[in-house]
Amino acid sequence: MLNIGVGELAVLLLIALIVVGPADLPKVAVAIAKGIKYIRRMSRELMSALQAEAELSELKEVKEVIDEITDPNVIVKPIKQELEDVTSIAKQEISDVNKVVETVAKEDLNQKIDILNKE
Repeated sequence: MLNIGVGELAVLLLIALIVVGPADLPKVAVAIAKGIKYIRRMSRELMSALQAEAELSELKEVKEVIDEITDPNVIVKPIKQELEDVTSIAKQEISDVNKVVETVAKEDLNQKIDILNKE
């Protein structure tokens, strides 16, 4: 983590001994150790909270996808639209067939009337 060599550590301890004094040096060392321990614990808790939030976010995304897939409107709406299109086409075809039948029937009736009139 920190790349401190033995010589650098000795210099730091010598400076701490001069600044703090020999009587208070153990108390300062304990306070620094507690501070480092507290920072490490808070860092672990923060990482756990961030990881839990990321997992929760992923679960929300998965839930949205599942909700979208299982939504009946997503499945039924395209089928309904297709059925409406087919129904519309079928009605148009039936109308066209009726017009043809009427035309043929009128022509046939006119031919029969002509035949009867000639007799």
